Amino acid sequence: MDGHTAAFLRRARRLTLAGAAALSAAVGVHRYGPGADGTWRCLNCGTAEPCRTLRRTAEALTAYLGAQPYGIDRAEAWRRAETWLTRGGRPRVAVAVEEFAEGYIARPIPYGPEEHEHERVVVVDRRTGGLTLWPVLPENVLAEQYRRYKLGLHLGLDPGTHPA
Repeated sequence: MDGHTAAFLRRARRLTLAGAAALSAAVGVHRYGPGADGTWRCLNCGTAEPCRTLRRTAEALTAYLGAQPYGIDRAEAWRRAETWLTRGGRPRVAVAVEEFAEGYIARPIPYGPEEHEHERVVVVDRRTGGLTLWPVLPENVLAEQYRRYKLGLHLGLDPGTHPA
């Protein structure tokens, strides 16, 4: 290994941590929230339009890391599903997470005498982390229905076309 590569590797951890800290600081300052008039705005810039700093940050990350997100793991799917299922002050529920090719099926599990069987499950997309609500179905049926949904087949589209 040449001297320049060795020097870079010695500094790589500090460079990575410094870059992550700078990115966290910028994103922490340029975040959206309700403005004085109640509309969502960048809390630093004050603009209701897409924040230039956040847009340029996203463009830089996409340029260097690629357009495809890395996806989420089972633990993150569980966290997102539990957060969604308990939103609005709803009581906490136990959540069982089943994995399939395109994502995760999160099933709320009743555990108290006042709890009733849930009529819906949450599917968390593996690639995007997006959540969709589905009826309770066997895992293999739900996985196939979700695959068809992702392909647009639920809209009567051919597999090679995309919705406009």
